[in-house]
Amino acid sequence: MAMEKCPKCGSTDIDNGRMIGIDSIFYKSSKHLFILKENCLSYACLTCGYIESYISEEYLNKIKQK
Repeated sequence: MAMEKCPKCGSTDIDNGRMIGIDSIFYKSSKHLFILKENCLSYACLTCGYIESYISEEYLNKIKQK
């Protein structure tokens, strides 16, 4: 999934990349602990600064199988 238009301001000036942590980025929900590393894709609006992140489809499918 890619962000092509900013949901906050409507700009199409979007940059893509990854969130970076020292070792990993973690997300803990009530059901799962996600260790994201390279499995998290991020998009930043270069107009307003809004950032949105997605877990890669491959990693998401792996989590669903557990």
